[in-house]
Amino acid sequence: VYSRFNRDNRFKNGEFERLYTVWIEDSIAKRNADNLLVFMEEGVIRGFLTLKFANDHSNIGLIAVDSNSRGKGIGLALLSAAFYHTKIRKLPLISVVTQFENAPAMNMYLKAGFETKDMIHVYHIWNDS
Repeated sequence: VYSRFNRDNRFKNGEFERLYTVWIEDSIAKRNADNLLVFMEEGVIRGFLTLKFANDHSNIGLIAVDSNSRGKGIGLALLSAAFYHTKIRKLPLISVVTQFENAPAMNMYLKAGFETKDMIHVYHIWNDS
């Protein structure tokens, strides 16, 4: 909902959805993620998180919870699993990037113990020629 790609009205005709579909497919194929953590309930995927490991930290690439399952602790459970996978690899840090306007995610990250490190502005520059 708060993705900068979803909020950019220049993405049209399902481009936003295709972008995330490729991102998820690449994560499953381990091209841009090392782990894909999935929260399932009654045989249905309710949420997922992608995790990439570097030499000195891990990075959460995507985290999503089904809109009908939000507010039930699934995001926090996924973050807890990400902390576990980071810890067993003896990595001292875990990071995640989100939009400041995404108050639900910001609150979840703060509740899980994250701290704001940087605030940067990201712009999409379109070449109309």
